[in-house]
Amino acid sequence: MVIKIRHKLIVLLTAMLVPVSMMMFLPSQPEVRWQADVFQFITEKLKIRTGMSGPLAFYTVLVTAYFSIFSTIWAVFLFWLIWQEDQESTIQTTSQTAQFKLWDGMLVVVCIIGFIWFSFSMMQWHFAKQDMTIGLGRNGYLFQSLYQYKLGVVFAELFFMFFLVFSQLAIFMLAYASYYFLKEKFKRIE
Repeated sequence: MVIKIRHKLIVLLTAMLVPVSMMMFLPSQPEVRWQADVFQFITEKLKIRTGMSGPLAFYTVLVTAYFSIFSTIWAVFLFWLIWQEDQESTIQTTSQTAQFKLWDGMLVVVCIIGFIWFSFSMMQWHFAKQDMTIGLGRNGYLFQSLYQYKLGVVFAELFFMFFLVFSQLAIFMLAYASYYFLKEKFKRIE
């Protein structure tokens, strides 16, 4: 099982990082018509505006869109791993029900909803921030200097991708837990 997961993880990492390394050869600003069309699609249709006014506008917008789309694949992969582990653990263990108090459940729900809200607000702030690459104001010197180089853009976008992956993973797990809870409730009624 671990070997299969390791191979899938290596394939997923390779599928994510090879196109990013090939994107390093893209120009910093759109030069030909197809690049301008892609830039316009990402900024107008997907509403991703990160780094539009910076020195690497086309590259930054393209990498941001790529990592935001790829984060969903990572979230699904991690959810699948957790689901498989849960299925194996339910087969191996006897049926023991956990005794939760009402406050325990409410605390877990509040923490999950708060984490999802925090992650999505971070990602919305990040996607809508046009001047991420300029000005030392609220962005700080670290992100301003990272967005001046192509490799820095990759590292900064990987950082923000983790917020999106974990918030999507939390949503998937919350939806699965709700489905499982409702399924168990309807079994008891019948």
